[in-house]
Amino acid sequence: MPAVDAHAELVESLDERVRDRVRREGVDPQRDAVLVRRIAEGVVRDHDQRSLTGSVAPVADIDSVVGELVARVSGFGSLQPFLDDPAVEEIWVNDPSRVASMLKSPSSPAPPLSVVAGQTT
Repeated sequence: MPAVDAHAELVESLDERVRDRVRREGVDPQRDAVLVRRIAEGVVRDHDQRSLTGSVAPVADIDSVVGELVARVSGFGSLQPFLDDPAVEEIWVNDPSRVASMLKSPSSPAPPLSVVAGQTT
């Protein structure tokens, strides 16, 4: 299985667990992103502990996966990094597979971002 597919499957699985805990605990993800982050950290930490037994694959970059989960649950998914970046002046969504941004410096546009089925590629 290619690494991209494995990462996408891992994030999807962790996303389901985070959303389940958010629902069970009655958290409003739009109003309490800090609590969603704590939940995501716990879910990823639990998964990483299970990876020590060899039953699941380890998480390569814990901080990145936690950030991705929080963006998916509390934010705007793959657009969230652009919204959080103070250097980004404009974001263009041409269609679901074509998103681009412009940095504040007019001489250096950011590279376009491809979004497929709601996930960054």
